[in-house]
Amino acid sequence: MRRLIGTVLAILGILVLSACAGLPVSGPVTAGRPVDEVRTGPEVRFFPDGPQPGATQEEIVEGFLLAGSGSSADWATARSFLAPAIQSSWDPSAGVAVVPTGEIVAQPAVDDTVKVILAPVASVDATGRYEPALGGTATLAFELIQVAGQWRISKAPDGIVLDESVFGTVFHRYSVMYFDTSWTYLVPDERWFPTTSAAVRITTALVDEQPSDWLAGVVTTAFTDDVTSVYSSVPQSAGTAQVELSPEVLALQQLTVDRMATQLEASLATAGITEVQLTVDGVPIAATPVQTRSTAVTGGPLVLTDEGFGFLSGSELTPIGGLSSAVVRSNPVAVQVGPNQESAAVRSADGSVAR
Repeated sequence: MRRLIGTVLAILGILVLSACAGLPVSGPVTAGRPVDEVRTGPEVRFFPDGPQPGATQEEIVEGFLLAGSGSSADWATARSFLAPAIQSSWDPSAGVAVVPTGEIVAQPAVDDTVKVILAPVASVDATGRYEPALGGTATLAFELIQVAGQWRISKAPDGIVLDESVFGTVFHRYSVMYFDTSWTYLVPDERWFPTTSAAVRITTALVDEQPSDWLAGVVTTAFTDDVTSVYSSVPQSAGTAQVELSPEVLALQQLTVDRMATQLEASLATAGITEVQLTVDGVPIAATPVQTRSTAVTGGPLVLTDEGFGFLSGSELTPIGGLSSAVVRSNPVAVQVGPNQESAAVRSADGSVAR
C-alpha cells in the first residue's frame, strides 16, 4: 500500500512540475480588459417555424403567435402567416403581452374567425415600458382567408404575444439616460427592447420620445424638440455606433451637443456599445461627453418596512435624518432618493408624484 501511495504521489509530483513548466515566466506584460468594460454574453435568437402546408385555421393562428419569438428581419416569420395585404402594415412593435407558459391555445374557428383568450402576467408598450399585469384576461380575434389554397390571417391586432419563458431572451432591459435638472447626474429610465434592434430603439426613445411620466419634472434632456434621429438604423463598427441627427443640431451650442453625446453614449453602453459618433448628412460632428457625477449610494440598500425607511444592514434599519419620516408619512409605492440624501421623489398608489 505504501508503495502504491508513493507511486501515486510521484506521478502527481511529475504532473504538478509539468504544469508549472508551462506557465510563462518571461515576455511582455499584456493588459487585461478595463474593469468598467461592458461584457455581453452570446446572443440567443429563436427561429420559429413558418406556416405548414395544409395547416388548419387554429394552427395558423397559434403558429403566428408563437412566431412572435422570432424578431429577426423585423419578424419575417410571423409575417409569413399573414395575407399579403397586411404583411407590411402589421406592427409588431406596438406592444408585447407576456403570458404564462403554454397559454397560447386557439379556440375553434367560427365563421373564419379564431379567438385566443390570454391572461397576461405583464405587458410592454410601444416605448418599451414594462408593466406587471393587474389580473384579468384579454381576447384576441383573428380573421382568416384562403390564399393559394392555404389559410392566412387577413386581420390581426398589432403587437406580439410572448411566453414568459422566452420573453427575457427576446427582450432585454436597457437604460435610456437623462440628466437630472442640475445637469450633474445621469438618471436611468429603464425600457425593454428586442435584442435584435436594441441600438435603434434606445436611440429613438432618447432622441425622439419623452421620459417616463413618473420622471417628469425630475429629469431633463439635451435633445431639443427640433432635433430628430434620421435613420431607422444605427450602424456599428468596432463598438462605435453612428447616430445620424437632423441638421438642426448644427445650430446648437457646443455644450448642448456634448450633453447629447453624453446621454447617447451612456444609454447605448447598456447595449454593449462603447463609443458614439454623431453625424449630420453622414459627416461626423464634434462632440465630447461631459463629466457627470456618480449616483452610486454608499451603504446598504434603501428599504421601506414596518419599522420605517432607511438603509438596511443585516437586521438593522438606519433612517436618513430629516428625510425618512417624511417618506413614511407619504405612504409611497416607489421612492427615488437624491444623491445627496437630502431630497426624494415618491410615487403614491394613485400614480401621483410628490417631491
